[in-house]
Amino acid sequence: MRKGMAIIYITILIFGLSACGNPSVEENKDTGITTENTAEITETTMLQEDTEKADPVTEDISEEPEVTTEQQTELENDMVPAGSKESGTAEKKEEDRADESFFGTWKVTAYYIPGVSAMTLEDAQGYVGKVCEYSADAFNGDGEVTQTPDYQEFEETESDFAMDYRATFESVGLTGDSVKKIEISNSYGFGCQFFIKDADIILICQDGVFFEAVRQ
Repeated sequence: MRKGMAIIYITILIFGLSACGNPSVEENKDTGITTENTAEITETTMLQEDTEKADPVTEDISEEPEVTTEQQTELENDMVPAGSKESGTAEKKEEDRADESFFGTWKVTAYYIPGVSAMTLEDAQGYVGKVCEYSADAFNGDGEVTQTPDYQEFEETESDFAMDYRATFESVGLTGDSVKKIEISNSYGFGCQFFIKDADIILICQDGVFFEAVRQ
């Protein structure tokens, strides 16, 4: 009798355990999600996340920055054609040459000794016939050559002349209230300082003597 009751209890227990396990299986069937499906979904989600991380958003830098009309004008103004500086310098140099009316060859024909001089009459007479040549490229004062002479121009009044040389305009054949004076600052040769009397005559000052030179 006891053995029979034990068998019955065991049978009931087995059926009870079977009933408890079935709902989870049925629940999985209802939802359609199995353990294998869950693993596939998880793997797909991880692949999507990795793809998003692998493709970061970058800015397109291939486009050139826009240039306004004002900026373009400034760029064009800053652009200097090749050789333009050289040609501009050459043109300026030609203008300078045209303005220097005293350029040319001059020959001493006479002299004035209006006041005190370091020269004797014999020394002064020895300068007659000497030649001076003036140009933009060189100055030749009786054989002493200065390359690229630095000409300086001044306007000398009669009062300044009297103070500097202890002489009057009249004593050296000058007229008017002032006279143009030319100095070559990088030369000390004969003819490096002179006055323009007129278009064809200059007065070269040397040791207190004024040598009159005529254009050749």
